[in-house]
Amino acid sequence: MTWEGTSTSYAFRDPYLLAFEPSFIEVRNVETGLLEQIIEGQNYAVYISIIENANIFDFR
Repeated sequence: MTWEGTSTSYAFRDPYLLAFEPSFIEVRNVETGLLEQIIEGQNYAVYISIIENANIFDFR
């Protein structure tokens, strides 16, 4: 996989790997390695909760 930037943190939600940059989130499919989406923004914070084996991501 060739990443678009230098990630500061990662999150996994099958089948997607989210790579967090200071100004965007890169979403990749781990099965294909393909870039699915880039979400642009500023100063993302990641809050992760685990409820009955399901990860819930809240991006603010």
